[in-house]
Amino acid sequence: MTLYGPLALRLDPVAVVFLAPIALIGALALIYAPAYSRLGRGAPFERGRAATLGHLATLTLLLASMALVVVAANTVLLLVAWEIMTIASWALLTEEHHAREVRVAGLGYLVAGHVSGAALAVLFVLLATAGGGWQVPVAPVDAARFGVSPVLLFALALVGFGTKAAVAPLHVWLPDAHASAPSHVSALLSGVLVTLGIYGLVRFVPFLGSDPGDWGMALMALGAAGACGGIVMALGQRDVKRALAYSTIENVGLIALAIGAALVAGSAGQPLVAALAMSAALLHVWNHAIAKGLLFFSAGAIARLVGSRDLERWGGLLARLPLLGTGLLAGAAALVGLPGTHGFASEWLLFMALFRGSQTLVGPARFVMLLAVVATAFTTGAALAGFVRILGIGLLGHPRGPEAAAARPPRDAALALPVLVLAVSCVGLVPFLGPMLAVIGRAVAALTPGAPIDRVARLASPLPWLAAIPALAAVAFLLYRTWLERGRTIRRAVTWDCAYARPEATMQYTATSLAQPVTRLLHPALRTNVDWRPPQGLWPDAMTWVSRTPERALAEVYRPAFRRVAALLGFFRRIQEGRVMVYLRYVGVALLILLVWFFWPAGTPR
Repeated sequence: MTLYGPLALRLDPVAVVFLAPIALIGALALIYAPAYSRLGRGAPFERGRAATLGHLATLTLLLASMALVVVAANTVLLLVAWEIMTIASWALLTEEHHAREVRVAGLGYLVAGHVSGAALAVLFVLLATAGGGWQVPVAPVDAARFGVSPVLLFALALVGFGTKAAVAPLHVWLPDAHASAPSHVSALLSGVLVTLGIYGLVRFVPFLGSDPGDWGMALMALGAAGACGGIVMALGQRDVKRALAYSTIENVGLIALAIGAALVAGSAGQPLVAALAMSAALLHVWNHAIAKGLLFFSAGAIARLVGSRDLERWGGLLARLPLLGTGLLAGAAALVGLPGTHGFASEWLLFMALFRGSQTLVGPARFVMLLAVVATAFTTGAALAGFVRILGIGLLGHPRGPEAAAARPPRDAALALPVLVLAVSCVGLVPFLGPMLAVIGRAVAALTPGAPIDRVARLASPLPWLAAIPALAAVAFLLYRTWLERGRTIRRAVTWDCAYARPEATMQYTATSLAQPVTRLLHPALRTNVDWRPPQGLWPDAMTWVSRTPERALAEVYRPAFRRVAALLGFFRRIQEGRVMVYLRYVGVALLILLVWFFWPAGTPR
């Protein structure tokens, strides 16, 4: 078909980088899905064989459409695959549509998906009229020569791809969608689907004309805002999956910040800084896919076994669910970027790029790099605090409810295999950093021409050795503990209990109280609402304390804007009277206006 150019496919180094997470997380999700559904009620698999096959077929369609987005060399084919991907993921997200929150989340996701598709359709038409044709660009497009504004092209690309990637402030659909979807679908949405928005940004933004450094500045600002805002919001969530969803916004922000730094450095003639930043961005795409897939697989299974996603209903689960609990620990360590995990390398490269950029660049670019260092440091520190909160409250201590106390490890190998594979990958990929950077380096060379890939590899070569230090320290600690316990009687007893004769599980720290020192400091940004009814009277019978942290972009920007648009469109609803005589009057007025227009005396202004 040649109406819009050949509908061709292209497998280049950039496509390979984004195909890898689709293949790995997609295959594990197909294994995990039936086992996950058997853990609880209301899953699609319990409605019969037809529902089972339909769910798996939709899941396969989603994977195929995501792969087609990555390898499409034609913008029309890419747009078709993009829309199929949106519809298939929406169908999977709303599998449990009997719950109102799932229906609301599905509607928000569908609206965001179609806004994204509409922006991309306009972008591709303008690129075609600007001389770029219907092919995915591989060289800069001189849009200004054809009267097309590069700023408009960038804005459309940002809305189209940035909405799917959940780049702030286009992220408002993500927390509800990730929290409401089945956990294997959440793993695909968070670990894979949002990265396709990143794929679109790295494919199109460098070739939209003008100076890519300008687009880089914008991406750095939006990325820093998303990274800081996402992790701050995660600190205020009791719903585990919602906290992980905000963590996705944080990590997408870091990736966008790294891409923006690469564009700024490349425009300023600093190829090493550009190569370091782009390598950090693409490597973090892999790291985030593995770690977030592991976290959703583990947390989703635990939530099904406990019967709740509320951290206040968990507790003591590491001893009761050792495999799933260890999966949470490994995924959190990798996502925070602790040494000894594969996540350490991408954050190290990002800091290295930002520090070098702040030393070598001049003017506003240098100032932005310095601010990015501060934003990234704050984000990583807050992420560590957020995951300490999830792991400490959810996995340690005593069970906070009867369901957590009765939780037992599932015996389904199909549930354990994906968790085990990804948990081992978080540590086992560390020695293979060199080969991973070799694969990513080919994509970096295509995106940042002239980048010294060999120097990036040399600068990253000590990282596997640095990662070995925590492992050796852990082994030494275990050996020392074994030596201390040898030949001694070990007596186990309750630690100091604050003089309580019978300490109970309700006396433990809560998720809210553990995070309070941080959330109180960040209250101007969070604006947490607290509903508090204190004890009343001499013999009080009840008291309540409930806190809610609203999504500020949704509450203060989008909802007021939608209400104003609805009020403006209400005029058209009022003129739809539904009576024939009213519509005949409209026709008469229209005919009168046309007659005046056509028979107005010639030579006079109309």
